[in-house]
Amino acid sequence: MPTWDQWDNSHIENCRVIAEIDNEVVGWSALSPVSSHCVYGGVAEVSVYVSPKFSEQKVGTQSLEKLIIESEKNKIWTLQASVFQKT
Repeated sequence: MPTWDQWDNSHIENCRVIAEIDNEVVGWSALSPVSSHCVYGGVAEVSVYVSPKFSEQKVGTQSLEKLIIESEKNKIWTLQASVFQKT
């Protein structure tokens, strides 16, 4: 597991969303660059986490929608993601 500094340095600062319900953090989403090559400057990888306790409340969907808006504000035109769900 990465340290906070490693995680913080590997994700785009302006493309992070915190999901809260009743002042409790229940999830987050963030973008990280897919490559340091300038040709990939507008491409990012999506990470989304939702607490299992809130998995049926559309937290991930709402977080991702906000993240897409932030990505467009920051000139990111392609988002890449893999989806995994703990069962």
